[in-house]
Amino acid sequence: MKETTPAAMPPCFDKWCKRFDDLLRTKAQKREFRHYLGGLLGEIGKTDNGNVVVTTHLYDRKKSLPLDIELYQHAKSLPEGKTDQEFKKKPDLALELIDKSRARGYRPEIVLIDSGYGNNTTFLIELEKRKLNYLRGLAKNRKVKVVNSTELTEEIRLDVLAESLPEAAFTQTTINLEKARNVWVAIIEVEISRLEGSRKIAIVMNAPLFKDADDIDYFITNVEPSIVTPQWVVDTYSQRNWVEVFYREAKGWLGLKEYQIREKKGLKRHFILVFYAYTFILWHKLTGGLRRCWANKPLNTFPEAVKTAATINGSVRILSLSPSSRKKPDWDLIVGVISSLKCSAMTLSSTIGR
Repeated sequence: MKETTPAAMPPCFDKWCKRFDDLLRTKAQKREFRHYLGGLLGEIGKTDNGNVVVTTHLYDRKKSLPLDIELYQHAKSLPEGKTDQEFKKKPDLALELIDKSRARGYRPEIVLIDSGYGNNTTFLIELEKRKLNYLRGLAKNRKVKVVNSTELTEEIRLDVLAESLPEAAFTQTTINLEKARNVWVAIIEVEISRLEGSRKIAIVMNAPLFKDADDIDYFITNVEPSIVTPQWVVDTYSQRNWVEVFYREAKGWLGLKEYQIREKKGLKRHFILVFYAYTFILWHKLTGGLRRCWANKPLNTFPEAVKTAATINGSVRILSLSPSSRKKPDWDLIVGVISSLKCSAMTLSSTIGR
């Protein structure tokens, strides 16, 4: 359990902890009890208060940037439940974030969406109304009807469909991430209820046979059918991995989860500040600002750039782009670089306590 300093807790916390002091023999035990209990209460609050976030990210095959964030509040966490004016479903929040990106002028080649949005056909319809291409995960219980099939004429669950396919229907493909691995992909044309026309789905397994696979994913796309190949599916959707990289680095180095806040406004401020910090460090790493000024070795990774920034005394010195320059940072230039990012993929993610 993550330890939390008692200083971050309200005064009543220590008063309540004193009730147990007679059971603890040493000052160290009393201190660690408060640290442990504070961490426990902090973790419970993050879940019970409905602190789930929906985020959008930009990726242009070279760099990935967090773009927008919105808090999802579960109906149980609101006074009036689903009738509360603050309540919005995650797909609705996601569409708002996408519209916000489009209003800025971003025109992604494709929108990548995790399977947390499950079987929400309305969400796909709204994306198509906006003339956006997408590649989205599907839940295994989603029912489809196979096109041009003489055997499967009725709707069938995706996992049942995958189990019925012969080994020859799958193509071995390599996913090139931090560590390359092989997967087996089948591309099938299907019809889905409420969607006009047919769509391509992909079944991706970590073994050539369904009975041997313990990791199976299902995807749907509205991209031109001639483009949808096994290699295209795995290469395109693997770009979502940069979202996981962001969360790993933001939590490990920038304190994304290190908060003791209960109000929505405070939570959003915390997340936005982490977004700013991440973008600032990434921008300096890519442009070489930190390397030219403060490092005596290449800064090839995000942790190396963070450590270098952390050793610099004073925020003004951090923002200097040249060791001989003492001018204020050119924020117009910084914002311009970020705003001019031409994204090839927009990734949409929702998470519970990532």
